[in-house]
Amino acid sequence: MEELLTSVNAEQVSDEGSHTEQAAQAEPTAQPVIPAEEAKPESVKEEAATPQGDKTEQSPEENSAFAAQRRAREAAEAKAAKLEADYQIAREFGSEYGVYSNEDIKEKFGAMGIETAEQLKAAIERERMAKEGLDPDLIEKKVKEHPLVKKAEADAKRAENFAEYEKWYRETIDEKFMDIKDIPKPVMDAFNSGKSMKTAYIEYAFEKRLKQEKTEKANVATAAASTGSAKGEGPVENLELTDESIAAMTDKQRISRWADIKAHYKMK
Repeated sequence: MEELLTSVNAEQVSDEGSHTEQAAQAEPTAQPVIPAEEAKPESVKEEAATPQGDKTEQSPEENSAFAAQRRAREAAEAKAAKLEADYQIAREFGSEYGVYSNEDIKEKFGAMGIETAEQLKAAIERERMAKEGLDPDLIEKKVKEHPLVKKAEADAKRAENFAEYEKWYRETIDEKFMDIKDIPKPVMDAFNSGKSMKTAYIEYAFEKRLKQEKTEKANVATAAASTGSAKGEGPVENLELTDESIAAMTDKQRISRWADIKAHYKMK
């Protein structure tokens, strides 16, 4: 920053008179902020107080007039905000750095990557630390590595992660979001380990569905095998013996289960 100040000293001297005048013009009292309520025309206030059912349709001319008034009010508020920002920049940096607005900062220090008051403030702070023998980069690294900072960053990431999951769940599955205690344990375990909760839930639901389909197929296969055995079309080793199932067997099937059939009928 010392080199930066040296490079702009000559320009600062020549511009000091005009910039002083800019600082005076930047006083926020020169253009007070117009309160939104006071800026509304009486017709708009009356319309807001009118019950919805009694509202009369406005003509295109009235709509155009209201739109023009709104734009004028917004422009006035933006101008007042700009004056306030320039006033603060002039107070903080004007006398020493010769800048009175973000436009001035960008023009004088843009080549150094400094274009806003916040960036200029950070650059000044880094220069101060360097003069005191401190390494700004090292300090920043130490701060980031502090356990409390890491915890804060992790908590913020978890909150963002959960908010993403809740939004997706409401939009995709059910508008009424489940209570946190109803979230499946595998999903919460994955979330607590740092995984995306949305991804964990999708994987959990997919795996659950695959298991259900596998069970359903197994049940269908078992039912088909039982039906086929009862009709004498398949093996009968595990077939439950009843009068009906024995009657439905072929001679070959009865022979293969003859000992069981004798026990069923308590034959000697």
